[in-house]
Amino acid sequence: AEAKKETKPPAFWKSFLSGGFAGVGIILTGHPMDTVKVRLQTQVVEAGKPPQYTGVVDCVKKTVRNEGFFGLYKGMATPLIGYTPMWALCFWGYDTGKRLQSNGQEKLNIGQIALAGAFSGVATTLVMAPAERIKSLLQVQSSSTTKLYNGPWDCFRKIGIAGTFQGTLATLYRDVPASAAYFGANELTKRTFARPDGSVSTPVALLAGAMAGVMNWTVCMPMDVVKSRVQTSTQKLNFFVVLKDTVAKEGFLALYKGFGAVMIRAIPCNAIGFVLYDICFAFLNEKFPE
Repeated sequence: AEAKKETKPPAFWKSFLSGGFAGVGIILTGHPMDTVKVRLQTQVVEAGKPPQYTGVVDCVKKTVRNEGFFGLYKGMATPLIGYTPMWALCFWGYDTGKRLQSNGQEKLNIGQIALAGAFSGVATTLVMAPAERIKSLLQVQSSSTTKLYNGPWDCFRKIGIAGTFQGTLATLYRDVPASAAYFGANELTKRTFARPDGSVSTPVALLAGAMAGVMNWTVCMPMDVVKSRVQTSTQKLNFFVVLKDTVAKEGFLALYKGFGAVMIRAIPCNAIGFVLYDICFAFLNEKFPE
């Protein structure tokens, strides 16, 4: 499969549908490691007591042993419902950001690509924040704790509309710089390894997607740890207070809790996601040419 160089942003509905298609693939591939990440990030370590989970492998083992394999897929219905349009909005926002900056330019520079990515982070926050709030509350429930919510709808009913938006600013703080890094890294990798005619091979497209995932999470991981704690709390917490307290009590490296789980997930998920986007968009272009 070949990914040809684009000279203009795609039509709205094509980028929207292709982004949604990519999102389904990303969610199905990555949700188990997302569950592990959230559990590692939100566990409270008390002085003199061993943590509930010592790392990624331990968390996977205990989750599967106590809750079965599908315990790793807890809360997946919410991202499938909420993240599919979120990914659609993400790619639409990115393409819109490119369109706003084009001014007749055939090729944007990497800085402009990153700025378009940042725009996509703003576009997705209103969908991402409530979906992640519910997902995270369901993910931190284990068979050893009192079950507060019996699925996404029960969770939504109990916390209310306002409750689903707890952590919206934290999501924005995370996603704007992360999305800039995400799309910037993908485009930079493609341009670095592109053929003379500007096309890229499937292995390069996979590498570019993987690099996008790595850079996205390297940038956003500290904000994601804080966001997870804000969104899984039963009380309203201030983002910056949680950030300060986390570093003061647990050290700076606490902001990278779950980083191993994130990388295990990010590399294959985003490699697959970008390729699925390209495949779907190429299909739509073939069936519905401009």
